[in-house]
Amino acid sequence: ILSGRCQLTGSRNYELFNRTDKAIKQYLLSLNDEILEEDGLFYIGRMYSSLGNYNTSISHLEELLKQYPKTMWKDPANYILAEAHRLLGNNLSAKYYYNQSRKPYYESANKLFNIDL
Repeated sequence: ILSGRCQLTGSRNYELFNRTDKAIKQYLLSLNDEILEEDGLFYIGRMYSSLGNYNTSISHLEELLKQYPKTMWKDPANYILAEAHRLLGNNLSAKYYYNQSRKPYYESANKLFNIDL
């Protein structure tokens, strides 16, 4: 079993090679390490979103923002949350999360999806 940052690096490599099942297991292991939990929550949320499992993605990303309000992943997490909610038809929640992202994220969303923010 990998430890520390190597664990996340290994997970990222699995993700890059479309081995999402193993990547998710590695990220879940990182949640047992306080130092890696912040990164793990983001990467798990992002991966579940890319797999179309939006509710699980939302759960992990909301937990990330709750536990780590000043996380470096705040903008991309908010953007992924907005997209997940939009794809689930939760337009009010999508708008909320788009508005929580900084300008580059919500401007691109507005251009891509014609969303009035």
